[in-house]
Amino acid sequence: MTATRKARHQKPQPVDLLDPSGIVNVQAERECLAALLDLVDRDTATATAVAGSLAGDAFTVDYGPEIFRAIRAAAAKTKPSISDVLTALRDELVRQNIDPADAAGKLAAIAEERFATGHGADRRAAERAAVVRELFARRQTVRALGDALRRVHDERPMPEELEAAAAGVREVAAMAAGRQHRGRRLRVRTASEIEPLPIEWLWPRRISRGSLTIITGLPGLSKSLLTIDITARITTGGKWPDGTGSAPSGGVLLFGT
Repeated sequence: MTATRKARHQKPQPVDLLDPSGIVNVQAERECLAALLDLVDRDTATATAVAGSLAGDAFTVDYGPEIFRAIRAAAAKTKPSISDVLTALRDELVRQNIDPADAAGKLAAIAEERFATGHGADRRAAERAAVVRELFARRQTVRALGDALRRVHDERPMPEELEAAAAGVREVAAMAAGRQHRGRRLRVRTASEIEPLPIEWLWPRRISRGSLTIITGLPGLSKSLLTIDITARITTGGKWPDGTGSAPSGGVLLFGT
């Protein structure tokens, strides 16, 4: 009973804001590598594009940097395969005087887990690559902040160095606060608590202001032509074709993919 009470009232350890080791997502890293392995066999262009947005140092899992560099090296071949990744991995480890057997086992384990394969691999690879990039950037920020603070301690600081260090402290503190608030619950309100607001129309009864409007239909039904026509009426204050008045004059941003 005494031990339980002591453990219950034990103060939590303070967070070391200058320790980047906690800013990782091993699951995302493994899923990213697994999806890239699938893409090497199926979609070399996508594998090359996703790998080009990453760096080997962004991975923290065992042999992650070496596996990633092997994937990137294999993807550069004309018709790569998983065997090319394994060959590149062995060559990489031999150059570092590391026994490749253990790393090959890690590579096989990642490939067998199959977090994402087939046509879902390109989406999963891009999503997980974004997570890996973001966390890598955060770790770099923490390391840069630590270096700046050490320089401030060891040398006579310049005003701009102090400002840079202060900005780094604010950024790391914000990251720590974000980690602490991950457990927040979803706030739920009943519809009766929401105050209804009148609808403001851009095109009466068809397109409202401040909301999403989707124009959909089969190809060849002039959806693009309709969009351009609406744009022309808004930018010139022209009349709507159904007799519901004139469009409010304004600017339009048009973009396409």
